[in-house]
Amino acid sequence: SSTRQSSVTYGCGHYASYVCLDPEGNNTVCDVAYPSRVGDGTCDVTGHYNSAGCDWDGGDCCPDTCVGCVLSDVLSCQNPNSTDFGFETCYGVDSWIGDGYCDSSGENTHACNWDGGDCCEDKCACSSGCFADCGSGGYFCQDPTSSTYDSCGIEYPEYIADGQCDSFEGYNTHACGWDGGDCCELSCLAENNDWNYLCGDLDYDCLDPKYSNTVSDDNSAFAAIGDGLRNVISENSAYSAIDGGSSNQVYRAAFASIVGGYRNVVMSKHGAILGGFENEVSGRLATIVGGSRNTVAARHSTAFGFQAHVKGALSIAAAFHANIDGTTDNDAQCVVDAEDDNTIQLCADKILFNDDDVLPALSRVRRLADASSTAKSLEQRLESLREKMVVTRAAFVEKVESQTSILAMQEKKLSSLPQEGSRLRRALDNADDT
Repeated sequence: SSTRQSSVTYGCGHYASYVCLDPEGNNTVCDVAYPSRVGDGTCDVTGHYNSAGCDWDGGDCCPDTCVGCVLSDVLSCQNPNSTDFGFETCYGVDSWIGDGYCDSSGENTHACNWDGGDCCEDKCACSSGCFADCGSGGYFCQDPTSSTYDSCGIEYPEYIADGQCDSFEGYNTHACGWDGGDCCELSCLAENNDWNYLCGDLDYDCLDPKYSNTVSDDNSAFAAIGDGLRNVISENSAYSAIDGGSSNQVYRAAFASIVGGYRNVVMSKHGAILGGFENEVSGRLATIVGGSRNTVAARHSTAFGFQAHVKGALSIAAAFHANIDGTTDNDAQCVVDAEDDNTIQLCADKILFNDDDVLPALSRVRRLADASSTAKSLEQRLESLREKMVVTRAAFVEKVESQTSILAMQEKKLSSLPQEGSRLRRALDNADDT
C-alpha cells in the first residue's frame, strides 16, 4: 500500500497485513480466508472482503452493484465509484446497541456506531436501561476514532465471533475480544453469525477472566475472584476469595482465600494459601505460605517451602531442601505427624545466621542429645541388671542356708551312730549271759 509510511519499529504490513479502504491507495491483493464469499450476494463487513483488492466484496456491499441483494440485506458501500457510496446498514440487534455491554459481532460495526460505543472504554456511556455496567464484559474497541482503539492485528478478522475458537496467532487475546467470545462456553454466541458453525466444534480454550473463572451459586454469597484464569470457588464457600493465579480452587471452605499461584486448593473454613504450586489446605484456620506441594490437615497450623506436611495441630513445618542456585532435592519432605501437636519442624540443608551456617552446630547439639539419650538408655539397662543381681543373690543365699541346715541334720545323725552301736553290743552281751 503506497500511502503508508514505515515507522521505526515496524515495517509496512509486517504486523497486521493491510485492510485498505482508501480509494487513493494501491491495494490490488484480495487476502481473505474464504474467496468463495466474494460476489456471493452477501456483504461481508468483517475481514478484507470489502476492499478494492476484492472489488468491494465482488459488488456485494453496494445496492447498485450487488446481484441478488435487497435493501434489507446488510450493506456497507465503500466503493467510491458507486452511486451509493457511503450507504450502509446496521444488522445488529437494536436493543443491544448502547446497552453498556460490548457485543463483538454484528453490533460492533461502523454502521451500528461500534455497538453504540459499548466496545470502547472512552466511548461507553450507558446511563439508563443498561444491560450491564460498561466494561463488565470487557472491551473490543474497533472504532478508529477512539483513544482506546485496539489493533487486533490478526490476518482474518472474519474468524472472530464465527462460533469456532481460534486459539492461534493472536485471535484469542484481549485485543481481539477473546476471539469475539468464541473460546469460552459462556460467551460464545454462534447464533449471531452466518457461518453455520456451532460453539465448541473445535472445543474451547477459555482465557477470558470473566468466563474462565467461576463462582458457584450454591451458598457462595460475597465470594469473589479478582483475576486470573480457570479459578473456581465451589459450593458452600461464602466470603471466600481468589486473587489471581490459574486453576486454583476453593471448595466448601467459607472465609477461605488463595492469593495467586497455580493449582492450589483450600478445603477448610478460614484456610489460606499465599501463592505457590499444588498446595492443599484442609485444616481449619490453617495456612500455607507459597512453595509447592505442601499440605496442612491440622487446625491452626502452617506449612511453607517444598513438601512440608503438617498433621499436628498448632504446628509448623518448613522444608527448605534447596541451595541458593535453586537446585532442589525432589525427595525432600518435612512431616509433623498427627500425634506431634505444638511442634515446629525445620528441614533444611543450610541455615545461615548472617554469613555463618548454624546447621552444623545444631547437628552437633542433636548428636550430643542422641549420645545423652544413648547413655541414659545404658544407665537404665545397668540399673535393671543391678536389680536382677540383688534378687539372684538373695535367692542364692537362701538356697545355701537351706542346704547348710540339711547338712547339719545329717551330721547330727551320723554322730549318734556310735552310741547306738554300743547299746546294741551291751544288749547282745546280756543275751549271751542269759
